[in-house]
Parts: sequence; structure tokens; C-alpha cells
Amino acid sequence: MNRKRAIHISLAIGCVGILAIVVSLSLRNLASRDGPTDASLKLAPLSLGEAYSEMNHSDREKVKSGLKTLVGELSKVGLKPVPKIDGVLAAAVATGDYGQIRRAFSDAIYGRFANMDESVEALKLYINSTDPIISYLAAEHLLIAGDRSGVGKLIEILKSPDAIAYRIVTKDFELRNIICETLGKFRVEEAIPFLMNYYSRTGSGHAVGALTNLRQRAGPWAESYNGAESVGYAFVGATEYLPDIKKTFKESTDAETRIGAAWAAAYMGGGSEYVDHLIEASRLAANAPNNHGGSDFNQSREALRYLGTIQTPEAVSALEEALESRNPRASSVALVNLLFNQKEPSEKARQMLLQQLNGTADHHIFPELAMRAIAVLDDTELRDAAEKASRMSSAYKWNLWGVKRANWPVENWIYDYIVIRNRTE
Repeated sequence: MNRKRAIHISLAIGCVGILAIVVSLSLRNLASRDGPTDASLKLAPLSLGEAYSEMNHSDREKVKSGLKTLVGELSKVGLKPVPKIDGVLAAAVATGDYGQIRRAFSDAIYGRFANMDESVEALKLYINSTDPIISYLAAEHLLIAGDRSGVGKLIEILKSPDAIAYRIVTKDFELRNIICETLGKFRVEEAIPFLMNYYSRTGSGHAVGALTNLRQRAGPWAESYNGAESVGYAFVGATEYLPDIKKTFKESTDAETRIGAAWAAAYMGGGSEYVDHLIEASRLAANAPNNHGGSDFNQSREALRYLGTIQTPEAVSALEEALESRNPRASSVALVNLLFNQKEPSEKARQMLLQQLNGTADHHIFPELAMRAIAVLDDTELRDAAEKASRMSSAYKWNLWGVKRANWPVENWIYDYIVIRNRTE
């Protein structure tokens, strides 16, 4: 056996030894701290990061010392440690390839081993790039991570007098239009006057969409009513069109149009009959079996999403009934709206989360959604339950959503479950 191969074998044995130390120490600490395991939940192995966090200071020092020795030995045979994130981003930017730059910026935020503090600081270095596309990509990914330090730069680019071409794969986009969508999605209210100005200069529909999300009318409002767009009138509070919306609801034969008109009328205080229609239209989704799908179900689920925005006792009661749906696509819509779109979070929805996390009831909420929602809520009991569930089942990744990504804003995901986000905060 030659010397180089012997070194490689020795290093492999060293790695196994260090991993064995990590696992044995973490399991020892976990057992001593938590006592008997809840038999209703399956014990899952800890990740290395979680195992390390479970150790006391002395055990951590032993692992750090072993890893330091390992890295030193690896360097002797030409194997280098993973580069720091700022170096990775710099290398990607140096290529000038926007696809590669976007992937690197995305990995800095979404990567499995991404350190948010380090990634955020590294991304900030590119906010004021001379290339507006790189500035946008940095600011966009910072918003995803819950940092708004790039908002000023986004507004500055939006004010540019000339169009900025941005090619994504094989299609060309206008960067300022993409920035409109980003500002609207993340509810950047300080951008409203600049979005207004951009709309007045360009007539951009992207600016209209962003302003609508921010509950603002884009310049002169429509001079004529369009029944297919009744939802948009409710978004901006255009109550002068309420009679037209009611007429659309009464006369239309298209189920989807009637659902939209019913919501718009109900949201603007048009009467209980419109809430009743949404409740009835949502029953198919609420009563769906676990394997139910198809166009009828999707339409009914959309009615449930609309219903989630209505803050009346009847709407809340219907949503709480939908929590019991065997179809997680329906029960999740009800859960999110009850927690984030009502004047006060529903106690029934809260208890449902606790029961699922504690293993005391078989509910149907997606584990990742549960973790994301709890990470945003200021609820110590839910957070404790989420942390415990993550130790018992690998499906619940509290360390990812409640620790590493604790500052991520709800805007990253909530619009998959709601129609419009009420101002409840």
C-alpha cells in the first residue's frame, strides 16, 4: 500500500470516528435532557448541526479540535475546505453570467447549509453594483431573507428613465417591471409614490399589479366596468363599482366569475348572501377526501381562499369546519387564513397545530407549512411544540424554519394560501 492511499484511509477512519463522537454525545445529551421518548412520535436522527447544538462546551471543544486536525491533514494531500460564501458569490459575479449569478445568490439563501448572517452580509456587498441586474438580484434575495437594506436601490432602479433588458433563460424581460412585482409582493409601502410615477411614465401593467397588492389605485381608475376583473375593484376599495359587481354576480353563468364577484361584494360589505355563496361553493373542498383533486376541487378551494379573507362569524365558522378536511390542500388554506387573515388568530386552528405536533391527533397540515407558520407567529407554546416535534420526526424541520430562517418574512409563501392579506398586524 502506498503512502498516499494510506493517508486517505486514515482520514476516512478519522472522519468516521469524529462522526461517531458527534452522534454518541448528542444522543447521550438528548436522552439525559428529555427523558423517555413520546411513543406516539417516531425518533429521527439529528443532523450534524442539530447534534452539535445539543452538546455542552467541553464536548464541542473536543469535536472542534478533531475537525481542526482533520482539515490540516486534508490540506496536506491537496483537499481544501468549502470556500466561504463571499468567495463563492465573488466568483459567480466575476463570470458575468446572470444565470450563474442568480444560482449563487439563491444558494446563499436557500442552500441547505446556508448561514443567514454570513449570506446577508455577503449579499449586501452587491447592492450598489454598477450593474443594475446584479443590484436587483442582491436586493431581491435580501428581501427573501428578511433584510430590506436593498429597497432603496430597487426604487432607484425603478426611477431609471430607460428600459433595462434582463434575459432569463431564453426570454427577455424589463427589469423595472420585475422590480414592480417584487415591491408589490413584499408590501414595500414606501415604494408607492415611485410605482405611481413609473405607471404614469410607462403605463406598465406590472406597476398596476404591484399597486393593487398595496391597495392603491394606479392613476386614473378604469372609466368602464369590467365584470371579469371584479376582484381588483375590491382590492383597492372601489366601492362605486359595487352595484356593477352585484349585477355580475346575479347575471353571470360562469362559476369562477360568480365566486370572484361574490367575494368582491362580500369584502366591500355588500351583504350576507355573498358570504353564503362562498361558504356553499367551498364545501366540496372542505369535505374532500384525501385523494380528491380535479378542476371542481380546485374551483372550490379557490372559493375557500376567498372566504378566508372575510371577517364575519359565519365565515370563521366555515373555515374552522374546513380545518377538519381530509385533504391537506383544503385544511391548509383554512389554517393559514384563520391564523393570519382574521382579527384574532383562531384558537381552534392553534390547537390543531399543537395536536398535530404533539401527535395527539391525526390532522392533515403539511409539516413544512406548520413550521413556516409557527416561525412567524409570536407563540411560545407553539414554538416549543415545533422544536420538540423536530427532535422526534425528521418531517418537522424547526431548525431550518424557526432558527436558520427565523427572519424570513411571511410574504415569501403566504400568497399561495390567501387571496389578499388583511391588515391585521
